Amino acid sequence: VLVTDEEDDSSSTGGRSQGQSGDAGFPTSLSEDEQFHQICDEIQKKEALAKRMQHSRSRDFESSVELLEQVLMSKLQLYGPGAEEVFDTCEQLTLAYNTLAMKLIDRDDFDGAHELLKKAEVLTDKDSELSRTREQVTRLRAVTFNNLGCLFKHRRNFYTAIKYLERALHIEESTSYAENPASTHLNLCATLSMCGRHDKALAYANAALKILNKQMSLKVTSKLSDFKEAHKQHAKLL
Repeated sequence: VLVTDEEDDSSSTGGRSQGQSGDAGFPTSLSEDEQFHQICDEIQKKEALAKRMQHSRSRDFESSVELLEQVLMSKLQLYGPGAEEVFDTCEQLTLAYNTLAMKLIDRDDFDGAHELLKKAEVLTDKDSELSRTREQVTRLRAVTFNNLGCLFKHRRNFYTAIKYLERALHIEESTSYAENPASTHLNLCATLSMCGRHDKALAYANAALKILNKQMSLKVTSKLSDFKEAHKQHAKLL
């Protein structure tokens, strides 16, 4: 059977005809604008589903992480690495990585937790575009280091645990976006105590107590201020 050049070219390209799927998985008959909106719809559906999974009774963070990773790849292709939409997903994914990692630590799945936390560390790298444009990302980096410290404490690798916890504390002391510096002090206290460095552990415990007392004082002051304002408004109505 003779095969013409035209037939050979058609077979080498899969014989694609109008209406078949293009490279992006959407029909080639769609315009670029229609394809863009269709991809955006798929991204929104996956984001909504990921959020529902995190807040469902089963708290399915494994599936949520998989969906958010797919969303991140789609947004990178659609908007480029420097887009605001990409940064939003990076933050969501970093939080999901940390949350799931702590659940895996509770199950003694230390390797799985380590893999997730290293991904979170990459996303919040101090030299990344995300960190340069969003100061609050340093808070997520501190959270990631804190959790890495907890991971290595559970593995009884105290030297590495202390290294990560000290890195977390350094970030928290140099930014106003700290998540919970008292928690980092207490984690350092526990880790140092476990390796026999009790004097230094006590110093971190006292530092944590000071932070908690200060936070409590601020809350009380805020409550008193709200009460005085409410009383003042009530007096005007009399």
